[in-house]
Amino acid sequence: MPGEPCADAAPEGGLWPRSERHIAWGTSELDEVAELAQAVEGTGKLQMKGVVLLSEGITIASAGGGARPDSTRRKAGPVRDVLEAAPESRAVWDQLPEPVLDAIAACDAERLEVERSRLAPELREKITAPVYSVADRFASWERLVRRMEPGWSSEDFYPVSAYGNDLDSRDSLEEVMHALPAEAREGALGRLLARLDARFCAASVPDPERSLRPWVRPMNEKPEVELAEWWKRKPVREPWD
Repeated sequence: MPGEPCADAAPEGGLWPRSERHIAWGTSELDEVAELAQAVEGTGKLQMKGVVLLSEGITIASAGGGARPDSTRRKAGPVRDVLEAAPESRAVWDQLPEPVLDAIAACDAERLEVERSRLAPELREKITAPVYSVADRFASWERLVRRMEPGWSSEDFYPVSAYGNDLDSRDSLEEVMHALPAEAREGALGRLLARLDARFCAASVPDPERSLRPWVRPMNEKPEVELAEWWKRKPVREPWD
């Protein structure tokens, strides 16, 4: 609920145990935030660059504008861009009640501060929305599910390491859902996650031999018995190139 610490907020002491990796490039999420922000710095074209970075879920304050008000950021801008390739999540987001949106905004605000903490002081205020928001986590899971299902066709590169990263992201989504209020967990957002999980199970089979483990491992190593169900299955149709 608003004001309640989210699962990925930096704990006391400033250390943050990340369980996520960047999906395509293999660098850490927060390092990517810094790299993208630094690429913008000094170009004199913040507004134009911001349009490009929105596709990654980042909002860069334009040279003359600054950040958008919270009320417009929830359903437009970065959220809409993040969910562009996740139509089921986008449809649910458009119908979420204000208390749930408030709770999501609180989680995203905490995440934003974590991401800003890795930037140089002169760049921090230019990042006005988190790269790895709650919406991004849902979009990542839905994109993976769609990629695994029959009929998927895409020319974008998706290595096997990206599959492991998406499972890591699903772990983080589990933590975030526990930090959200019951109205989110038991309402449309929780039902969306249950549907996506069911589609993942339908597009995968149990893997008792853990045949993917040489290539697909959680970033935070833990005993197999403690891993979530998605780590113990393998796709019927391999989604990686």
